[in-house]
Amino acid sequence: MIARIPFPGRLRRRWMRWHLNRIRAHLRREGWIVDRRYNTPIPLLHVRSPSTPHIGESVLLLKSRHGWHYRSSNGDCLASHRNPALAADQLSAILTFWTGTTPHSQINAK
Repeated sequence: MIARIPFPGRLRRRWMRWHLNRIRAHLRREGWIVDRRYNTPIPLLHVRSPSTPHIGESVLLLKSRHGWHYRSSNGDCLASHRNPALAADQLSAILTFWTGTTPHSQINAK
């Protein structure tokens, strides 16, 4: 059974965008390309590698019984909304697995 995600109100979307911008800053520092998709009913980020832009992962915030968490599009709970650095590290590990390289290794190889 697929859980129905309720659409957040205007203030909740603003709060979600603020937390997504926090993880966005960490991911950009690591060299990932991060596209904001805030015009959707549930705001999210699309993260991809500079060398393989066709492979990416989306990140959004979802509430569970334990609080708000960053969640990847494949369903992995990355970290609490209070720890964007850990969520960015977890997402980097997922993307590195699929792309076979990190953005920093691409920059150093040039």
